[in-house]
Amino acid sequence: MAKPEIVQLVKQHYKEMLGFDFDNISEEFINVTLDNIQLFLEKHHDYGPHNIAAFGETGVLIRMNDKYSRLLNLIPKGTAAKFESLEDTWRDMSIYSTIGLMCRTEKWIPTVHNLIKEAIDYAAKEHGKEIQELRNEIEKLKKDRDALRND
Repeated sequence: MAKPEIVQLVKQHYKEMLGFDFDNISEEFINVTLDNIQLFLEKHHDYGPHNIAAFGETGVLIRMNDKYSRLLNLIPKGTAAKFESLEDTWRDMSIYSTIGLMCRTEKWIPTVHNLIKEAIDYAAKEHGKEIQELRNEIEKLKKDRDALRND
């Protein structure tokens, strides 16, 4: 399906849902979003999901800060970008915003932190009694240690 057909389908769907026609700005927003989807798919093919998953939402925030710093450095000075257009930087920030939202709502693949939490939850579920016994033993050892320190 060609991009103009997709735009028309989106416009029709939201016109039915919202009850009003799109203006030119709204239609252009759809076009920009579709371009961003294509860019995301191309970059996602090269990077894969693990670069984001390794650091999750915080990693996305750092990447966005880098892009923001670049814009803040170039735009007020009116300096032309040399290696990546400012439009590409804005696109990257838009895509990172979506990825950040996906991390926030746990729609991205699990982060390392989530995998560890799942492993702990599983261990607690499967070996809860043994874990509680270990906790009790640790508490007993702490009390013995404290008693020795007080003597």
